[in-house]
Amino acid sequence: MTNPDSLSPLIALMRGLSPESPTDSDSMARLASLLDRAESPPDVGELVHHAAMTERAELRAEMPARAGEFRVFRREAPMSSALATLTSPAWARGAAIAETIGPLRAADGRLFWFDFYRIVRLVPVYFAGDARPAFLFNLRERRFGRADVFNVGEILGFFSPFALGNSYAMEKGSVWIRADLLASSAPAGSYVGLTIDGGSLTFTPRVDEQNGRLTIAPGGRCVIHLDLAPPVAPAGVGDAGQDAAAATVVLPTSCDLELAFGAGVVAQLS
Repeated sequence: MTNPDSLSPLIALMRGLSPESPTDSDSMARLASLLDRAESPPDVGELVHHAAMTERAELRAEMPARAGEFRVFRREAPMSSALATLTSPAWARGAAIAETIGPLRAADGRLFWFDFYRIVRLVPVYFAGDARPAFLFNLRERRFGRADVFNVGEILGFFSPFALGNSYAMEKGSVWIRADLLASSAPAGSYVGLTIDGGSLTFTPRVDEQNGRLTIAPGGRCVIHLDLAPPVAPAGVGDAGQDAAAATVVLPTSCDLELAFGAGVVAQLS
């Protein structure tokens, strides 16, 4: 059982919850444990879509910013959708929910769900002279906090199972590719995310470390092979979402991309 004295200020999110069964009590214990490992942001609006003035005051008073393993969002709708700010915050767009606790009933009758998103440290790869990363991938072998400092020159040594020459194996996770490399009309600063079971990177010539980041030299290129992970079918709630939950969709199992300096991207799906 989590020691209440060690809990984060986010425990204020549990005030007013009334367990109605042993299952609810177990859920609240799990919720307390996850909140103790969650990040406390400076803005209350990043935690909930709507809160009473008294609740906002309590959260502000008890919530100094701190780093954590998760970010949390409390919603009052049974389904989470990136298209609705009521159910998903802007900062979680494109992110996968690691765990959901709920529904839990408050003393005023409202039902709450708590979505936890794991904080992932992304490694950026740039083209020389470019201000924004061409793509990013997550580092699975070591868990970093947001404030942790690491030597980017050591990153390639973290790949597994083995590195050979300029080719490196990628672990299960996600890859984010700058959208305007795929389509020139894409909004500036936007990225396309893919969930993968694994893959490989091949740089020509060898990738450089410049100013604390991985950089593809002028005239260089990177060939990316991705083994795609199919998304989990959405769960229907009542009659809502049943068509999507019952649909059978056959998606590509792999993707090959070639990012060439100054030449955009050549992509192939299979």
